[in-house]
Amino acid sequence: HQKRSKQVYFYQNVSRIVTPMFQSDVKNTWFRDKLFYIICKISFTRNIMVSTALGYRESLFQNLEKKYYKMND
Repeated sequence: HQKRSKQVYFYQNVSRIVTPMFQSDVKNTWFRDKLFYIICKISFTRNIMVSTALGYRESLFQNLEKKYYKMND
């Protein structure tokens, strides 16, 4: 429990922030789509998104080795 507490706390907060974007009504989806399109084009933020989706993060500013998130462009 203690080993994963930072990771669980991080994912709970990320989920709290991101979930409303995916539960919004149809008229607001353009904003979400544009935002994520731009974020995915920036390698720094894309790497954060990938390592978060893979479950490697314990905090937003955690410095991970590239092997955990390196994507082929």
